[in-house]
Amino acid sequence: GKTVITMSLAAELIRLGRTVVVVDSDIQASSHKWETRPLENYPQHPAEVKQLVGVSIAQYAQNIEKILQLNPDYILIDTPPLLASTDLFAALFVADAALLPFVPDILHLDAMEEVKVLLDAVNQKRERDGYEALPVGLVVNKIK
Repeated sequence: GKTVITMSLAAELIRLGRTVVVVDSDIQASSHKWETRPLENYPQHPAEVKQLVGVSIAQYAQNIEKILQLNPDYILIDTPPLLASTDLFAALFVADAALLPFVPDILHLDAMEEVKVLLDAVNQKRERDGYEALPVGLVVNKIK
């Protein structure tokens, strides 16, 4: 649900008159595909998508700084699915806030324990570097 949430939020913000850049850090380039491959009977997605994969935290931050020079109202990051990904760690490190898709069942509850370990590591680095802890929210997904 990461890409669907990211691109839906981007489209709604653009509809409201905000400027949005989506950073696609997923090696599968899902957001980039939404931007460049319109589906039949649907227009091309309005968000500008920039790919950013396989870089260090410092390089990630430098690339985000370049995007900030474009003066967007929002930068949304579509992250990779692998918790051990350095791209995910870098995205969480530079973010102002994170939204995590969450399916309310026992399997996903167990997975959230692993996510908490990652968030703790990110926040330890953020605090060592003089930044506040990352605010995190859950987006409940796939419920009837």
